[in-house]
Amino acid sequence: MSYSSRKADGGKYFAFYKSRAWEKMSYIYRLNNPCCEQCLKAGVIHKADVVDHIVEIRDDYSRRLDEKNLQSLCHACHNKKTAIEKKKRKKPSL
Repeated sequence: MSYSSRKADGGKYFAFYKSRAWEKMSYIYRLNNPCCEQCLKAGVIHKADVVDHIVEIRDDYSRRLDEKNLQSLCHACHNKKTAIEKKKRKKPSL
């Protein structure tokens, strides 16, 4: 998927992740939480690469700058979480 198509699909979400407020908040959060929080739960120390929203901002945009809704993750844990979330979105509603 190209940059322009992601931008068109993402709209306000895409703009948020490029905002100064998010860049500052995620930088400070990762400084304070440098290890992957999921790996730590499993007893493994691994460097965090990404600050992730626990509840995706697509599901609750009001929590986009809520520090309690953030977690530091390594790429592997972030990719697993993202795959699970995408799978949930593809399930048909009953």
